[in-house]
Amino acid sequence: MILNPYVLCAGIVLLLSFIWAWHASNCCEQVTLTLPTPRPPRNDRGRVGRLRPVIEARRLCKSYGTADQRVNAVNEVSFAVGRGELVAIYGPSGGGKSTLAHLLAGIDSPTGGYVIFNGAMLDFDDHRAMRVYRSRHCALVPQACPLVEHLSAVDNVALPLLVRGMPWSEARALAHKHLRALSLDGLKRRRPAELSGGQRQRVAIARALASGSDLVLLDEPTSALDPESGRLVIEQIKQVAAAERRAFVVITHDPQWVGEFDRVFECVAGWLDEVRTSTSPAPKPSSEDVSVADGLILPRPPDITARARPTPVTCRTARTIDPDMYEWF
Repeated sequence: MILNPYVLCAGIVLLLSFIWAWHASNCCEQVTLTLPTPRPPRNDRGRVGRLRPVIEARRLCKSYGTADQRVNAVNEVSFAVGRGELVAIYGPSGGGKSTLAHLLAGIDSPTGGYVIFNGAMLDFDDHRAMRVYRSRHCALVPQACPLVEHLSAVDNVALPLLVRGMPWSEARALAHKHLRALSLDGLKRRRPAELSGGQRQRVAIARALASGSDLVLLDEPTSALDPESGRLVIEQIKQVAAAERRAFVVITHDPQWVGEFDRVFECVAGWLDEVRTSTSPAPKPSSEDVSVADGLILPRPPDITARARPTPVTCRTARTIDPDMYEWF
């Protein structure tokens, strides 16, 4: 009996198909059985019953000068800001507000205390890591509102996103969105020299909002704005904080906006005190370590030097531009 070669080939192919299907089915079962049980997402909860803050200062100090003529710009400041929280720090000029913002942003190094970001202590001696921290995780808008002079407004807003490797089209689309939200859609092609001081300030704010950074520090964001533009900026900040669960710290000496924030601190002569919240008076701080979930400051945490030091923060380098060579604020 002579077998038809076509029938023989078809039978072999069919047999191999059954063998492959059986082998694949067994492999899938093994993989499924060996997978560990997934844990629920932790979100921003670092410990059971406590919210892990985005940024936390512990006994933060900054002083200048010699021992005979020492100026204490920041005096043992301890507070924390959680996700989606808006915090205002107000007070007279020269009270240490901008110095505190520079410490939180890693621009300046403290003379005492710690700054903890997402549970990791910032290593101020690692200059490269601090540059990556500022370019990827912390967006600061200083009073000078520096912009890249040879770039248009929309390109200035898109620049931090391009540093992080976002495609050009997506970065520009997000930049257009935030410029439009701050009533700058008609000025997106202008360069900084063609903008007024208030317009430059709004472009810098749009850049910080578009960056997606977990922490946004705004130093006097309404100082060059009229009341209508200032209201627009505050409303946009509140919307982004609620929608994207990002932490905002706003430095101001204008009392008309402090009622818009979740918590309000007063900074005088380098000392920081929580004075009120938007809904109720702030409780009096005690000497005990207070849960961050209660929304209180940590006035004097007990002997933090005896505790295990948090792991220094480590950051990846940017994919398109080396963050050690570039800072966008």
